[in-house]
Amino acid sequence: MIQLKAIRVESSPQSFTRGNQLYRSGMVEDLDFQKSKGRLEASAWVEGSYDNRYQVEMTYDLKRDTFTEYYCECPAYQSYDGMCKHCVAVALEMMEREAEEEEAEEEAADALAGGAADRMGRKTDVASRTVPGSAGANPSVAASKIRQPPTDTAVKKLIFSSTMRENAHYFQPNLNGNIRLVPALHRNAEGWTVEFKIGSDHLYVLKDITAMVNALKEEKYVYYGQKLAFYHVKSAFTQESRRLADFLEDCVNQEQDFITELYMVRRSYLPTAATGRNLVLSGDKMVRFLQAVGPGVIALESRFSDLARIRIVEKDPVLGFFIAERSGGGCLLSVPKGEAFAGKSGLCVLEGDTIYLCSQEFKERMGGICSLMEPYKKQEYHINEEDLPVLCASVLPSLEEFAILKKPDSLERYLPKPCEILVYLDYVDRTLTASIYSQYGDARYNLIEGLEVKDLYRDMEKEQYTAKLAAGYFNCVDEKKQLLYIPEEDEEAQYRLLSTGIAQFQQIGEVYISDSLKRLRVLKAPKITMGIARNSGLLDITLQTERLEAGELEELLSSYRRRRKYYRLKNGDFLELEDNGLSAVAELAEGLELSAGELEAGHIRVPEYRSFYLDQVLREHEGMLEVKRSSSYKAFLRSMKNVEDSDYEVPAGLNAELRPYQKFGFRWLMTLGAMGFGGILADDMGLGKTVQAIAYLAAVKEMREAEGSDGERSDAKAGDAEISGGAASSAVVGEAETGTAKAIAGEGRKQDVSRPSLIICPASLVYNWESEIHRFAPGLTVDTVVGSAGIRKEKIKESRADILLTSYDLLKRDVEAYQETLFDTVFIDEAQNIKNHGTQAAKAVKAVSCARRFALTGTPIENALSELWSIFDFLMPGFLGGYKHFKEKYEQPVTARQDEVAAERLRRMIRPFILRRLKKEVLRELPDKLEEVVYSRMEDAQREIYEARVQKLLDSLSKQSQEEFRVGKLQILAELTHLRQLCCDPSLVYENYNGGAAKVDTCVELVKNAVEAGNKILLFSQFTSMLDIIRKRLDEEEIGYYILTGAVSKEKRSELVRAFNEDDTPVFLISLKAGGTGLNLTAASIVIHFDPWWNQAAQNQATDRAHRIGQQQVVTVYKLIMKDTLEEKILEMQEKKAGLSEEIITEGSISEVIGSRDEFLEILRGAAKESAGE
Repeated sequence: MIQLKAIRVESSPQSFTRGNQLYRSGMVEDLDFQKSKGRLEASAWVEGSYDNRYQVEMTYDLKRDTFTEYYCECPAYQSYDGMCKHCVAVALEMMEREAEEEEAEEEAADALAGGAADRMGRKTDVASRTVPGSAGANPSVAASKIRQPPTDTAVKKLIFSSTMRENAHYFQPNLNGNIRLVPALHRNAEGWTVEFKIGSDHLYVLKDITAMVNALKEEKYVYYGQKLAFYHVKSAFTQESRRLADFLEDCVNQEQDFITELYMVRRSYLPTAATGRNLVLSGDKMVRFLQAVGPGVIALESRFSDLARIRIVEKDPVLGFFIAERSGGGCLLSVPKGEAFAGKSGLCVLEGDTIYLCSQEFKERMGGICSLMEPYKKQEYHINEEDLPVLCASVLPSLEEFAILKKPDSLERYLPKPCEILVYLDYVDRTLTASIYSQYGDARYNLIEGLEVKDLYRDMEKEQYTAKLAAGYFNCVDEKKQLLYIPEEDEEAQYRLLSTGIAQFQQIGEVYISDSLKRLRVLKAPKITMGIARNSGLLDITLQTERLEAGELEELLSSYRRRRKYYRLKNGDFLELEDNGLSAVAELAEGLELSAGELEAGHIRVPEYRSFYLDQVLREHEGMLEVKRSSSYKAFLRSMKNVEDSDYEVPAGLNAELRPYQKFGFRWLMTLGAMGFGGILADDMGLGKTVQAIAYLAAVKEMREAEGSDGERSDAKAGDAEISGGAASSAVVGEAETGTAKAIAGEGRKQDVSRPSLIICPASLVYNWESEIHRFAPGLTVDTVVGSAGIRKEKIKESRADILLTSYDLLKRDVEAYQETLFDTVFIDEAQNIKNHGTQAAKAVKAVSCARRFALTGTPIENALSELWSIFDFLMPGFLGGYKHFKEKYEQPVTARQDEVAAERLRRMIRPFILRRLKKEVLRELPDKLEEVVYSRMEDAQREIYEARVQKLLDSLSKQSQEEFRVGKLQILAELTHLRQLCCDPSLVYENYNGGAAKVDTCVELVKNAVEAGNKILLFSQFTSMLDIIRKRLDEEEIGYYILTGAVSKEKRSELVRAFNEDDTPVFLISLKAGGTGLNLTAASIVIHFDPWWNQAAQNQATDRAHRIGQQQVVTVYKLIMKDTLEEKILEMQEKKAGLSEEIITEGSISEVIGSRDEFLEILRGAAKESAGE
């Protein structure tokens, strides 16, 4: 065991005392302690002065009880005959460590031997301990003491400091908040210093500033004398002294940082400014010290002054300065006696017995002047006569504002003259020129020339502002002629100068304009007057503009579209293109596709269906141009705008109570029909589009009967009528020049009193329509056109019913028979069936002759804007132009370039002819629809097959050119289908697959839980083979179900729907294509989409089989997604596109997703990376 005397033998008393202090202060760190072959070997680090750390190595011979080796890397080690203080500190730490280990070993031995007497003891100063204390312990505690190393010194210090900081006021309640730091200033020939006294009631000289700061850092207990010893925490000091303590801490830290950096560079030290009791003050350090002391009185010792105290005040001094003329020329500036201390922290000025803590403004304006002050005498400075103007311009204003200044009257002649800006503008050979000067009295300077030092008295701020303003208008400089100019070809710059630049120059100086420039004018935009009147199914529009020559209106609009602010007239004048109606005319010219000739003539004729678009544009630009509307045009617009207040009453024969929004829809249909227009009733699924259409048909019949019709059918054929085929539709949309509008609308309703109406819908909905008509309008007669070809043809020819009802499929076959009849109104239900305008169904629908046409659909756009065009091509041919024209003008700009101007123009065109209400807007009482994504993760076998298929597709695509990719899209779509099927169940692709299918397991578990909770479920899949797999699993679970696919007959469909709504069968398996529309299944409260894909609209339609009028429960919709697959990537893309305008753009088709080879490869690679877990 290490003996204390062994340490004393190797060290001097002074080294032992200082080493003991280091040890007790916890300065020994990272002690590595080993016992080997009768020796104790140790190495450690000791914190020394100025944050230096020194490594110590020692060896102790246990047999001889002596230190055989020791070494320290501190600079002082070599000068000692024995141990330095660092070695002593490590030796004492070794002594403590060895004693602790022996104590732990004894306790463990006692415990293992059957217990030992309790021992009491506590750790004492190692330097005064001779017998180690011990304490009883159980075996586990003793063993843990042997195994555990002691707490690192740095952590010990941290624990102590944190605890002391929080609890110091308990240990020293009488001192806490009462310790004062009292400064005293000293002034000698070298400069200023400060020393401090510290204490509460009794003050002690602070002999070592750095030591006190370090004690504060470490929250140490320091003994100053019998009347002062305390733990150094900030809370121990008074509020005023804390500011001084912070100041001292900053000073010491900065100096120690500097010393450390110096040591690293030079390996040498410099004494610090805070060594011992004195702190050197200069510059910014003096400012910070005085700010820390604050207003009050401070002691002063100086052999240059009799003052014993100095006042500190927080205000600006009032100093006295004197300027006198010298007989030999120039002046003398007399500066008062005093001293200025300046730094980034502020400015302090000593004058007399007062130090002034100056304001920031005083520092900025007077800091340089105050630096001329000397502490012990007034100073006089000579100023040469040629420098007096600069002095008067820059220094004199500050002296006059902040000081007392005496100066001779003769100095006035040196005061700077005010700066005058002179601008000379000319117009020569269609080039604008400018010469710009600054003038001071008789002196004039061209601002193009550079500055010299002698020009410092000039008004730089004003001149620079002028130069910058000129540079903003003139982009060319003629160095030879010393002028600025704008060339002829830069019309925009010339316009800017004339319209705004001249006025800006006039605000800062005198502007002189030549006669040639005065003749160049900037004129206000021309006043535009527009007249609108109805004339035989057309609109007559007249345009009048002032101050324009022939052919200039189209050029003016072209300038406006290019967002130019002006138009250059042929005579050279500029015309301002402010928005006083030009934007409206430009929009109408674009939207109505007006030719240059029409604009020039000022007389335009457009179809009446453009009335609403025209009115919307003019209303948005109200007050910008004068509009004269004829009374007939106003009445025509009112009839459309005031649908809710129209005279159309719900027919008495309607066996249904229409909701308010349904009444509005009915009146909207009646209003459009009376005007001869078509429209799309695009209400959300489940809002009753069918009953609104039936109400319209019933009302038409009642109106006919009220007009005194005998009800007999006239059998009007295409050969007898004035219109046939598509010509009827052309008349409806206002092409009056064919003469057919008058045939339908002008000759009254006598011709069409007995014309039947035609309803075309998907085959699956035919009997549903028939049932709804009988239910809601028993007074309407309906012939459902089914059976053999011969029967259908005969029924079409001989029917006397009010309504003929057929499907899209049968219409294609019977279109020639239908063309022989002129119908009053044609309704197409689920109008998305004609979204592809090139299909036979679309062509057949558009070939039917009728007076009015309406479309019913909850999704007017499923995948692309071309679908909207196709529906309007049925409703009002020509309304949106030909498809090629529509694609160039609307579809490509909107979908490919997100052109909001084109999108808004299209919205204006179609808005009056589309009525769309969402359930959340009109059915506040409809229960909520909750949507949730349920993820599954593939097991190994399924994962391996899926990844192999993805990699195969990636390898194939990477070898294809862009052209090969484009040609092979169908094959790629087929491969995508296989990947989707692998996500559902690999047995859909590989018959011999017998591994697991994670999504099927998830689905069956979801169904079981829902059934147990008493819910009824609609389960949709796009693959009928997938429904077969699910039904087998439901059989195994003994869960009842119905199944509906395209193979189920129409009659059977109705039976299944009725049975599911009425009995206890919990599950309805439905193929998305067969059951996505036309079904009312409100008995279900849960909808599961087993394999959701790109067409969000189709999924929403399927969901709304349950979430519709009549539903009493909250509907929960689950989308089953296979994690880390293509399904998840497509879902992410759907969510990104969800914010686009529903009226015009929806999600797009999967074909659009693979628009380019690189985009598709990115999707596949993304899915492959996620699948691989990257």
